[in-house]
Amino acid sequence: MLRLASSDKGFSSGIFTAEDVKLMRNNQVHAFLVGEAFMRADDPGAELAQIFGLL
Repeated sequence: MLRLASSDKGFSSGIFTAEDVKLMRNNQVHAFLVGEAFMRADDPGAELAQIFGLL
């Protein structure tokens, strides 16, 4: 997943877990596409909070 991140754009897709977000942030990627994870979740708001550590 990290290999997909563009160094000049700071963008990545395929984010499903808080660990994915941590990996991206640790490698200076700060923009994400997380649509599929939310679409599959029973409670998209709770999934957002969990993935981005907002709980």
